[in-house]
Amino acid sequence: MAPAPHGHLDAAQRLPLPLRLALALAATGWGLLPAEVPAEVPKEVPAMVGAVGTLPTRPPAGEAPAAAAASTPPDLPAIGPRPYPTGAAPWPGRGVTRVFGWMQENRRAFWLQRAHKQGSVVFAGDSLIAGWRSLPSDFPALSTANRGIGGDVSRGLLFRFQEDVLDLHPKAIVLLIGTNDLSARQATADTLFNIAAMLELARRHDARVPVVLCTLPPREHLDAPVEPARLAELNAGIRALAAERAGVTVVDLFEPLSAGDGSMDERYFAADRLHLSAAGYAKWRSVLAPVLATLHVAGATRPGSARMPARLAAGAPP
Repeated sequence: MAPAPHGHLDAAQRLPLPLRLALALAATGWGLLPAEVPAEVPKEVPAMVGAVGTLPTRPPAGEAPAAAAASTPPDLPAIGPRPYPTGAAPWPGRGVTRVFGWMQENRRAFWLQRAHKQGSVVFAGDSLIAGWRSLPSDFPALSTANRGIGGDVSRGLLFRFQEDVLDLHPKAIVLLIGTNDLSARQATADTLFNIAAMLELARRHDARVPVVLCTLPPREHLDAPVEPARLAELNAGIRALAAERAGVTVVDLFEPLSAGDGSMDERYFAADRLHLSAAGYAKWRSVLAPVLATLHVAGATRPGSARMPARLAAGAPP
């Protein structure tokens, strides 16, 4: 799904450098991510460091990208998001990586919104999140921050998780990632490793912040077919990650967006049979809002709306 253009970037870039530096300092929360990998790691992951994958860390103090070195004092962070790695080694986590031109543009737009998105409920993921254009109107009493990027994979979201999600000091996190991992035929274990690493980062940042982990909806994209068994395996792993962790709640999207025979319900999907339609996002909201309300995220339900039973929110039959 092609991202919307961000025409306001040029205006922000025309601000005087001192003002841009002041705005960046006010918004960054620089240094919140510890420089060391935690000793405690998810039980299903034997190690969070080494050749198979790492947790992301901040650059050493004073280190800035070369493009910013001439104009940025050594004790200040660079203006703008951390650039994507140019090789495989610097990426945290495991599995495939993807970098498309619009991704860095999306992240530059996110960066400029950091100050007024503090304390939001942050929705993070790929185009299934990015395509939720009605998010502010669907949760009018909440401050929401959409941090979905089209084409992203779990390893890419892990790379930007601190900067795009945790640095906003979120009230809650809603996470949906993995469909592009399936398209790339990535091993399920690698995707679960990356998701577990994000959950660990969130716990270390603030264990009181609730995380809602969504299972993947059904998909029947003709150009990127996925075996149903692989999708079911990933969703089972996502449920297991949530079940093993305090403060993590699973919201099932597969069952509510499926037809009675287990296939996708076409009412909820766009013509490509992968992305969601407006009705699909409305359905997602209907199962998510009661869960957010149960987690005491203020404004999750509209005034006067009825609370859906928790078992229905999780996708169980009535």
